[in-house]
This record gives sequence, structure tokens and C-alpha cells, in this order.
Amino acid sequence: MEEKRQTETEFRIIKVIIAIKRTTFFKSIRSHASKNKIIDFSKKATKSLSSGEKSHSCKWGKGVMVISFFVTLAPIRILIVGILTISLQIVLFFLTLGLDKNKPYPKKRKAMIQKSAKFVSRSILFLVGITRIKVNGKENLKKIAECETERVIISNHISILDIPISMTLFGCIFLAKAETKNNNFIGPIIQSLQGMFVKRTKNKKDGWIFTEIERRCKNDDYIPLCIYPEGTTSNGKCIVSFKMGAFSSGYPLHPTILKYKPKFPFKNVNIAYALQSPVMNLLEILSTMFIEVEIDCLDFYYPNEEEKQNPRLLRDNVRKYMSEKSGYPLVDSSFFDKKEYVEYLKLKKEN
Repeated sequence: MEEKRQTETEFRIIKVIIAIKRTTFFKSIRSHASKNKIIDFSKKATKSLSSGEKSHSCKWGKGVMVISFFVTLAPIRILIVGILTISLQIVLFFLTLGLDKNKPYPKKRKAMIQKSAKFVSRSILFLVGITRIKVNGKENLKKIAECETERVIISNHISILDIPISMTLFGCIFLAKAETKNNNFIGPIIQSLQGMFVKRTKNKKDGWIFTEIERRCKNDDYIPLCIYPEGTTSNGKCIVSFKMGAFSSGYPLHPTILKYKPKFPFKNVNIAYALQSPVMNLLEILSTMFIEVEIDCLDFYYPNEEEKQNPRLLRDNVRKYMSEKSGYPLVDSSFFDKKEYVEYLKLKKEN
């Protein structure tokens, strides 16, 4: 409880800072930011809320070791991952040749597509040091393949590794941000797997997403769908605000909780992709030889009649359920809050 209260307090302080940024007095305040105790305290809050655990120590010995691991391991890992990804693109191209990607694939072809994607995903995880995935609730993991309507998996979102982990375990497809559709590296793979692309905007409502999710829930010929309702990555120590998409259909959900534990050479490596640049996050992941992953496959959540009629109530109740089971505090933050805070840090750095 003390940790939860501390986290909520730290988050409120960050929100105050963002509010200060929006005022007309910000220019005068930021010139004295280094002297402001609230700003200094926010650095600690940022580490726990947005950037995960403290990263590598600044000692020269560890710094040299990080660089040496990156120089030796990274090129080999990047090369093999690239080869595997391109190979998967080619395989999926031929497996989906002549098929309508807006309709369910034939069962035999769907099974081959899932097996190919699962094999490549598991191979990538092995290359980055994830040799074992500890599953809590294996009986629930087995159910997802047998169910006809409980085919929507929801999970907290921490790292770029979340996707291959979910694909390895569930053989599922994803909701992806719209920008990835034009990515020549992973865009074709998501399209071949019948993934959906979503624009992250404040005002625009993509109603077609709700309709499409419901349509896929009704038809068990589709590949199971995995949604990260937070809509952004967190530090893996809390559960931020949920979007509505996963809850619009009113169908049963399969909640899961992901946890990462870097093992060697540094136990305090920051796996979470939060405020740091993609390059820095990749550096930290690739400089780690072994990473332990644990996933809690929670009991299926079956909405009651009231929740089916009120998706917002369903969303809030599922979020509370995941928080209670994981022990992670609820933090009312979103992708746009994080975006604004990043802008604030840039402004502070410039001054």
C-alpha cells in the first residue's frame, strides 16, 4: 500500500509539472527549474513511473562492459533477427497468396501461418536472451486455443519484446499503430497476419475498429486477437489508462500480465520502452545476455449484463481486476500524457 501511495503521489507531481508547462508563466519558471524542489523530485518519479528501474550504473567498468556486449552481441543478433524477419515475410507472402485478407483464412493455411509466426517469434526471443518463459496459469493458456468466443487477449504493454512473446504463446494478431503499416520491415507481416492498424489521436473515433473486433470475436476462424489497451508502453510497475477498443464487443476477455527480469550481466537493465529513444532501449536489451520473462495468464473475465451494456464500466472493472491480481497500482495516465511529458523534458533540456 505504501508503494502504491508513493507511486500515485509521484504521478500527481508529474501532472502538476505538466500543468505548469501549459501556463503563461512557464518561461519564467523553467529558467529556475534546477532550483525547484518539485522539478528535482520529479526526476525520481519519472524513473519509477515512466522509465522503469534505474538503468546501468555510470561506473566505468560497467560502461565498458555494456559497450563490449553491444559491440560483440548486437551485430550478430541484429543480422540473424533481420534474416528471420525477412524469411517470415517471404513465407507469409506465399502462404497468403491468392487469399482475401479481409476474410478468415482456410483452417490448414491459418495453422501454417500461425506455426511460422510462432517459430520465428520464439527464435527471436531466444536470440535476445529469453530462453524460457515462465507461465503462471497454464490451464488458462490452453483454453484460448479451444474457445470459440473468448478470443481477445489483453495485456499490459512494456517493451518491444511483448509482441513476439504474445505471438509465441498465443499465436495471435495485434492492434498496431498506423505508422507501422508503412514500415517495410514489419508492416507486411502484420498485414499478412490480418492485424489492424489504429491511429492514436485524441478526438478522432475509429468506430470501424469496434465493429471489426466484434466481427472477429464472433468468428472463430480468425486468428486470436491480442490488444494492449493501454495504447502505449509503461515502466512495467503500474497499469495506466485503458482505451475502449478491447471492451466494445462485450465478449469474454483473457487478461494477462507480463513481467521482465534481466539476469546477466546486469540485473537492473531497463527493458521498458518508455522515455528513452528506441536506439537506447535497443542498446540496453541487446547488451543483456539473459532475460527472464514471466506471464500471468489470469482467469477469463466474463462480463455481466450491465458490463455488456456499458463498455466503459467493463473497461474500468477489467483494469481493476488486472491491478488486484498483479499488485500493480492504477495510474490515470495515457499516451498523450507521456507525449506531453517528453515535450516538457525537451524544453527543459534546451534551457
